[in-house]
Amino acid sequence: AHEAQFDQHKSLITDNRIIYVLKIMRGGCFLPDTLVMLADKSQVPIYSIQPGDNLLSFTGTGEIVTTVVQEVFSRTVDNFIELHVYENTTILVTPDHLIFTGNNSFTPLRKLSVDDTVFVLSEMDNSLKTVPIKSFKSVTALSTCVYNLHTAEPHTYFANGIAVHNMSGDMGAVFVDV
Repeated sequence: AHEAQFDQHKSLITDNRIIYVLKIMRGGCFLPDTLVMLADKSQVPIYSIQPGDNLLSFTGTGEIVTTVVQEVFSRTVDNFIELHVYENTTILVTPDHLIFTGNNSFTPLRKLSVDDTVFVLSEMDNSLKTVPIKSFKSVTALSTCVYNLHTAEPHTYFANGIAVHNMSGDMGAVFVDV
């Protein structure tokens, strides 16, 4: 889908001008050591995930399923959020990443507050359960490498046990006229 969108932007170039079209990635991402849950319920750091890996996933109605990684994205950012939820779970994530908030709804982390609830995987019965947000901390760290995944349907995965959307890289285009 992003390649088609990129090709559409390229086709807008006319008048025999040299214009470079650069693809950029926007949206939410996780720091390299964030653990992603594989289909067998083992966890590996997001930086080691490869296209073709099978992940544990969930539908918008909360059914636990599997999905396949299609692409892995990385970029650098200058700030991120340290999010703490119930049971001492912490995740380091950019403010715009979409977090599952139930009933087919995803909310950018920056719009959530302490005591709002997010979903995590209950290992006891392999279902989603709600947990409250305990705290947020904004962190500034220049040129921090972050990662995100583009997965097949239902476009979700678990990052440090928290139910998140894959955001599929959210590609944009920048045009540079030379």
